[in-house]
Amino acid sequence: MSFIPKSPLMLPEIEHTPSTPSGTRGLFAKEDGWYDIDSNGKVSKIANDEAVKNLGAIKSSVHILGGVQNWTIENITDANGSIIGSRYGQTVNVNNAVITQNSKVDLHASSEQIIEFFNEGLAFVAENDNGVVTVYCIGDVPKIDYEIQAVVTEVVIDE
Repeated sequence: MSFIPKSPLMLPEIEHTPSTPSGTRGLFAKEDGWYDIDSNGKVSKIANDEAVKNLGAIKSSVHILGGVQNWTIENITDANGSIIGSRYGQTVNVNNAVITQNSKVDLHASSEQIIEFFNEGLAFVAENDNGVVTVYCIGDVPKIDYEIQAVVTEVVIDE
């Protein structure tokens, strides 16, 4: 999901491996790519040009239906099985795009939509489950329909 303006994360390249506080993770850039570090000091290279092949992106949109009757409620539980919250799901079609199991679907709301979502207590995230795209709404259920820009990217990770 992306409700963040279209600006890349810009971080300086560093010469050494940083430390992280206990129980946290870090992300840092080096000359040859991005690295993850955990609180135990374990450093893992996340990806490089050979490992991740971006096969292109398709600009599209999804139509989200408003009204509680169009959403399925799902409880969110903790490790003990206690309900700690809920989310609402709606299976959607991504216009003019073929969705595969390797499709990454990012939602890009307009600035007007972001303000409206904030005022209505809404947050959306798209999830691809083997070619079936579900939009989840955290917070309240939207009262009206929305057409939200979506970007579909096919990603293959060589292992």
